[in-house]
Amino acid sequence: MRFRKKSYALRHFHIWTQLKNKKHTPFFPGRHTTTRQLAYLRLAIFPSPANRHIASHTDIMNQLQYREVAKNTSIRTRFKSLTSIEQAKLRILKKCSMMLFGKYKREKDPVKRKQVKRKILLCINLSIGIQMDPYAPIDRPVRTNISLQNMTYMFSKEFLRFRKEDISDLYLLLQFPDKVRLENRSTMSGEEVFMRGLYELCTGAKKTLVSEVFGRHPSDQCRAFNYFISHIYNNFHHLVTDNLQWWFDNGLMERSAAAIEEKLGARYADRFAAFIDCNCLRTDRPGGGPQEDGPGAQRWNNDIQRAFYNGWKSIHGLKHQTVDNALGFTIDVFGPVPLRGNDMSLFRESNINQRMAEFGEYKIFGDSAYRGGNHSHCSSYGQDAGFNSQMKSVRISIEWSYMITVSLFPYISMEHKFKVYESAGVARIYIVAILLKNFHACLYGNQTMNYFNIILPDNFLQAYIGRRRIKEV
Repeated sequence: MRFRKKSYALRHFHIWTQLKNKKHTPFFPGRHTTTRQLAYLRLAIFPSPANRHIASHTDIMNQLQYREVAKNTSIRTRFKSLTSIEQAKLRILKKCSMMLFGKYKREKDPVKRKQVKRKILLCINLSIGIQMDPYAPIDRPVRTNISLQNMTYMFSKEFLRFRKEDISDLYLLLQFPDKVRLENRSTMSGEEVFMRGLYELCTGAKKTLVSEVFGRHPSDQCRAFNYFISHIYNNFHHLVTDNLQWWFDNGLMERSAAAIEEKLGARYADRFAAFIDCNCLRTDRPGGGPQEDGPGAQRWNNDIQRAFYNGWKSIHGLKHQTVDNALGFTIDVFGPVPLRGNDMSLFRESNINQRMAEFGEYKIFGDSAYRGGNHSHCSSYGQDAGFNSQMKSVRISIEWSYMITVSLFPYISMEHKFKVYESAGVARIYIVAILLKNFHACLYGNQTMNYFNIILPDNFLQAYIGRRRIKEV
């Protein structure tokens, strides 16, 4: 068997060597011969009066338009890519053409050579017919006139989560520029960037679907979304990472502590003004497969996957520590960090215990994960069953906050959109979603406010974003 394979290879080697030495054949047919090269083979080896006007290989390539596999096409042309069945047919026809061409070179009988030639032309014609592009040229992406005034009331509330009369005020408060220059130096209005980013975050739709709604190329939607996330994070992340003093100065910590005590129907020695917990943000599995393309590429270290894996939940992801008050707001966020760490490691790294000590008697309450240790301004469940039962009834509000964030912005629940090693913006998206959730609560309230009977003053959104005293607004 080895000898037969070797002789077959040698026999074809001599055939291809002879073919390579031909004057009009600029390539060496082999395993990776493409259909375009087979088309040239047909014109170069079997010339006819009909194709004498074709002067060179370049002219042939310019006249023929071929379809390609999906990975070599853009998003807009992927609909006409080769299917798996068509790719299998092309491989079989290519193999048959090469074998028949070898037989054609060996055959001495003119009649049989003519029959083999007919079969070769048939295989090549079938290959060209499969790979030829029958579709008309694609038009340029449509650019529609998008503005906050043109959208309907239903579209604004259903797909952007804010009423039409409120979303214009929010846009002005977020200080988007009138004209945005994206990464590829294309321009887009600030209103369009704001609507595109909010639409994708609220629906979790694919870039292609968003481009069908708003127009332009899907890549423009990707750039607009990245700008939307970066703009809000860079300018307003301090509202949830370094803003405890504002809540204290406006008497909102006292109001939160009073609402909790009113709900409990009792006042304990410790005055709890907020609740603390950690949220698990599920992401795509990081560090899988080779680090780069090509054969023999080095694979990712397994420790990378271990760093983001949590055995308790059996998922890869990121973790954020949040502090929520009884008014329905997330007042402090720390993270993200890899999901492998436990809640107490974030508690120590965030320094939240020392920061809460600056505000006197107010403390935060956490679940049983925060039970151990001596934390002067953080408590958890104790030995008193009555106390534990009462605190469970109010601590559940922080779990509602996580539910509200995912309900408003389903994008953050789609793990395939969070690729840790492919985009630096992954770490910002969840914090931006929390910010928008707080803005939404300023205008419409939420389940936590309803539970604690909280009514906010007018123009609370302006005071919160501007970090001004409520009485001054």
